[in-house]
Amino acid sequence: MPSSAIDEQRLSALQHANDIRRKRSNIKAVWRNLDEHEVSATVAMLIGNPPEWTHTWRIAAVLRSIPHWGEVAVNKRLNQLGIPHDTSLVALTPGQRLALVELLAPQMLNAIYESANTTE
Repeated sequence: MPSSAIDEQRLSALQHANDIRRKRSNIKAVWRNLDEHEVSATVAMLIGNPPEWTHTWRIAAVLRSIPHWGEVAVNKRLNQLGIPHDTSLVALTPGQRLALVELLAPQMLNAIYESANTTE
């Protein structure tokens, strides 16, 4: 491959990585202005349906973004759920996603179950 093509490829990859870092930084900045429950609900939605730019984000790093969730609390919760700390959002199984959403925002699941069980 010619040197210029490699340089373009590297530049493109670097721009993509910087874009992802910027988006993560922006969402963390928004979360800093919310209370713990609002952030937990937002993280639950992110885990339930992760956008493309979050696919490589490690679950432990996402959870540590929640106010008052330090490394010890995150490790404890992930160990209880049997989820490896280095798992990326896209690599979570449906069962792991459900367990995390239930942990973070049980009221969201209750609302989903209630709406699914109501008949008109």
